[in-house]
Amino acid sequence: RLADINILFCILDAPLHGTIYLFSRTIVSHLVKLFITNLPYSIVTAQGRASCWQIWDLRKGITPKGLASSFLPNNKNIILTCQQVATNSDKNIKVIKTKTIPQGISAMLGFDEGLNCDENKSSMEKMAGGVFTFYITSAVRNSNFDNLDIKQGEFLALEENKPFRSGNSLGELIEAIGLKIKDTNKTTVSVYYGDEVSEYEAEKTFEIILEVLKGSEADINLYKGGQPVYQYIISAE
Repeated sequence: RLADINILFCILDAPLHGTIYLFSRTIVSHLVKLFITNLPYSIVTAQGRASCWQIWDLRKGITPKGLASSFLPNNKNIILTCQQVATNSDKNIKVIKTKTIPQGISAMLGFDEGLNCDENKSSMEKMAGGVFTFYITSAVRNSNFDNLDIKQGEFLALEENKPFRSGNSLGELIEAIGLKIKDTNKTTVSVYYGDEVSEYEAEKTFEIILEVLKGSEADINLYKGGQPVYQYIISAE
């Protein structure tokens, strides 16, 4: 299903650094606009099935020699492609190995125009490394993962892209995610709800997170992510 989802290329122009390319399959441009307000950027969309070729073609038009560009894959499946482009290009390309959209957003927030390329890479990697990402989706077939029996049509909870619980009760899975977040002692929690989730449903789900994290000092926010496939993407950082 992911092969048919649009990819978002978010291009930020920074005078001292060059260009940042943010690759995304699952989140729409308004979320980037919501978080990234201090840098100019433009948006280009492309089809997912051809993503590797499109990343490869970017090497032709990226920042001129002398400046660096940063690639934020936000997907473990295209990190290698980004690294190959960096290795085989005569341009200065830094690959920040982000595996999820929340990691990519946090990495971009760690960008500082006053820092040099290597300092920015270190800052962005540090920001991304502190993010835990959880997902809620629906199982498309019967399967078994690490002794977890998954039934077609059930809700499926993933931690860092690895399934850890499934069932027919969305509330129970959200509560399980909330308990995992509570154990991390993270201070910022973001809940992004997908394109098939109504505002009413999202608010009910958000109430579960709030209840589980009641008494914590975490800043907890709900956003309309509009992403396909995943009913919820939840990050803790």
